[in-house]
Order: sequence, then C-alpha cells, then structure tokens
Amino acid sequence: MASLVEGGAGRQCHGVGRTSEFEHSSIPATLKKLFNLKDFLTKRDALPDTFEGLLTRKTPRTDCP
Repeated sequence: MASLVEGGAGRQCHGVGRTSEFEHSSIPATLKKLFNLKDFLTKRDALPDTFEGLLTRKTPRTDCP
C-alpha cells in the first residue's frame, strides 16, 4: 500500500483524524471497505481505523521499494 500513499502521509495524516490508530488489522479492515465485502473476518477487524483516506494516488510512487 505504501506506493499508493503520498510521501510523508503517515506523519501528516492527510485527511485522517489525529486520533486515528492504525494496526495490522487495519489492512483487512481497509480491504473490506474498499471492495465492499459483506462481513469482517473477525471482530478484531471491525475495530481499527482504515487507510482509505490515505490512499490518494491513482498510480504508484516510484521513489519507494
């Protein structure tokens, strides 16, 4: 996902609340939201904030691995 996020977005939280908390389960929660999946995998996936507010690029960045 890093290549679809503007550089420095993690530090600046573009469009995401300053109280947002991201964790490993933010990834499946984000995928559920992006692909409009019916159910969460577990209750834990339903709790974290999601990354879709940070995924602003239409094409991947080329300055990161």
